[in-house]
Amino acid sequence: MFWRESNRPDFLIDERAGRRIAERLGIEYTGVIGLLVRAKQDGYIPAVLPLVLRARTELRFFVSEEVVEQVRRLTGE
Repeated sequence: MFWRESNRPDFLIDERAGRRIAERLGIEYTGVIGLLVRAKQDGYIPAVLPLVLRARTELRFFVSEEVVEQVRRLTGE
């Protein structure tokens, strides 16, 4: 996913290998959770944490406790 606005990432990516390559190339990226946080900040969704926890349990989407805490801090949830 490309964003043309400033201060926005160039890519949406959520796989470890892709993130490593983007970092080496100096390409800004965000993952699904970053996109959800931005969506809440921009007023598109009311909450992020329930979605993250549901993805972790129902979809087996790996999310560390550290990331869950970051989501809590960034969103005030």
